[in-house]
Amino acid sequence: MNIDELRSGVAYVATLLRSIHEDAGTEPLSDDAQRAWDEGNAYVSDTQASIAAFEAREAQAAELRSLAEAPGAVIPGDTREAYQFNVNTRTSDPYDLSAVRGIYDDDRRAAEFRSRALDAAETGPYMTDAHREAVTSIVERDGAQFNADGEIFIVGYSGTIYQVFAADATEGSRVDYLQIMALGTNVATVLRVWINNGATTATAANNVMHKNITLPATTVSQTAQLTEQQVNLDLSLPPGYKLYVTLGTAVAAGYGVTAVGGKY
Repeated sequence: MNIDELRSGVAYVATLLRSIHEDAGTEPLSDDAQRAWDEGNAYVSDTQASIAAFEAREAQAAELRSLAEAPGAVIPGDTREAYQFNVNTRTSDPYDLSAVRGIYDDDRRAAEFRSRALDAAETGPYMTDAHREAVTSIVERDGAQFNADGEIFIVGYSGTIYQVFAADATEGSRVDYLQIMALGTNVATVLRVWINNGATTATAANNVMHKNITLPATTVSQTAQLTEQQVNLDLSLPPGYKLYVTLGTAVAAGYGVTAVGGKY
């Protein structure tokens, strides 16, 4: 993200914050408004710090350029040796989403999630080369197919309910299919797709199983692709409805599950 995009982001969020303040008038903020206010202020503060750091570096670079261009500044010598800096350009924790929640533009938010997913795959202490390869493949291949929150859901535990899609709260949404990618060596299992009416999943009446698919055992390989499968859904979900998936048995490496759809 360049300096102009950072400045545009601050200006955009500042406009939203001003709107929240003006809409509230003399009344206390609602819980949702207060949460948006806090997240927006955190984003502005963090981004302004990044802008200030960039401007300071730019000023220093300008000074270095002037020194390099001064008469006699270049000393002849052996230029065959080059010094390379191996620097991780992301200074923030990819798992800290406090700043991301202040990004209200869907495309910018999805791009930020994509960047963080790649960074987490690269720097994760427990990620094997096979895991990194699989995650990078999913992110690079399906970058245009993230849902509105830019999320790829990693599924790997039985007995756990994973939300993979939430319909728009006002107009509902359409879901075309689920893309399922094995992330490494897994035992065979079954993946079940559930439609939830937006209420608690703890009440059986709020959920209905829509589809299920067998996921075969997989073995990570550097010469053969891992299993990829699709679950065709062709669903039009009412406002607030959600999709969840569960596994029949626990697996080791897990699966990347991407819901492909959106609000139309």
